[in-house]
Amino acid sequence: MKRVELIFYGVPIVSFIYNHPSISNLIIVDSTAAITIDKKTEAFHGHSEGYDEEKCIKISSFEILERMLSHECFFSPERLSKGFEGRCYYSGLSVGFTPASNILIRQFDKDGKRITSANGLAIHEDRDCAIVNALFEVIERHLLCEAWYYEKGLYLIDTEYIAHNQVINYYIINESIPFVIACFICDERVYFGSSVRSSINEAMEKSKAESLHLYCNFCVNIPRADHGNNNESLLKLNRIFDFESSKILLELDKKIRGTKNNVDRHIDFNANTILENTFSSKPNISIYDLFDNEGLYLCRVRIAEAEDKLSCRRKFSRFTIEDPFC
Repeated sequence: MKRVELIFYGVPIVSFIYNHPSISNLIIVDSTAAITIDKKTEAFHGHSEGYDEEKCIKISSFEILERMLSHECFFSPERLSKGFEGRCYYSGLSVGFTPASNILIRQFDKDGKRITSANGLAIHEDRDCAIVNALFEVIERHLLCEAWYYEKGLYLIDTEYIAHNQVINYYIINESIPFVIACFICDERVYFGSSVRSSINEAMEKSKAESLHLYCNFCVNIPRADHGNNNESLLKLNRIFDFESSKILLELDKKIRGTKNNVDRHIDFNANTILENTFSSKPNISIYDLFDNEGLYLCRVRIAEAEDKLSCRRKFSRFTIEDPFC
């Protein structure tokens, strides 16, 4: 394992870099940074996985900036009081203002329950890329909920054997949406990754890497007290593995509708086509500009018709096993 310290857009970041124990050329990066706000230290984390070390460090560092710059401490009291103006994705016209508590991260209600997640946040050096990345994330979370809570149905499209007693199954909802869930099964435990990308092939690669990264969070001893943005999910998954592992596997089996062979994995889809194929009618999409300076653009995308994990977990808590997705 290697420890790297760097300054990224003025922010001191520490990255831990290591290779996956089963796939030696897969690089795992877990990064962290901290700032002091009113004498309280706030830690921000970034994660990435891939086959190019420099690129992985950059992606995990961007994730830290994404979280950091969407924290309320970077906005004036006037801006927080006024809220954030949204623009229609299609027309660019104003859709009005939304309270800051529904846009920024680490916002809680009066009972201490988290109001917002990082779903739909994206930062990039290119504005259009940031918006597309944010859209893809919202769609991905929506489809995860559709599959797990609304019985949309999954189809197995491939099985990959990694090592002894280690296998990855790849699932899609249908061929017209480049959305993939990867299930890495090892010692009767399942580690999930998911992705929406421009093609099914790209989504398979990304979801595979995510599932393998999650496995490392459990099985590789990294020199930190927690695993950053994954920590809450890891605590939940530990509980699932300890008490409900077999139930999770049974629940997954119920959602599989069959196998689809000969799926064309290389068809390229643009964002608008993916939106059309995901939602039954034209969705209401709002874009909120949070940061646009020094060659960086940060936005949050909200889709009114999209499901999200926080609300589904609360809505279905009495009726089904909670999803095991991070």
